[in-house]
Parts: sequence; structure tokens; C-alpha cells
Amino acid sequence: GPGFAAGSTYEAKLDKSVAEYRVVVARSARKEMEALPHATADRITATLDRLAREPRPPGARMLRGA
Repeated sequence: GPGFAAGSTYEAKLDKSVAEYRVVVARSARKEMEALPHATADRITATLDRLAREPRPPGARMLRGA
């Protein structure tokens, strides 16, 4: 798989004036990602990294019921 450790956490360390965010991947999701083709898992990982750096990217919408 793409090298996900138990309780994988993606962290983006930002400027001191900006809060730090992290995306935590549940063990069940990590196991599913490990079964995906590498290219697909790499795309998901890159998206999670971007989300950690910018949690509210342009065009993002708030989820209802979350």
C-alpha cells in the first residue's frame, strides 16, 4: 500500500499566526486505501495533504448534517 501507518495523520505546519490543521484517517479507511491501486491512493493522499494545508479551499461548501 501507499505506506499508511496506524492512525495516519496528515499535518500541515503553517505560519504561527494561522492555526495548524490535521486530517486523521480512520483505521478502516486506511485499510480500504491500502487495497486501492497506488495511483488512486496517491491522489487521495495528495488531496488530504492539500486539505490539511487549506481546509476551506475556494469553492468548498459546508456539509449539512456533519
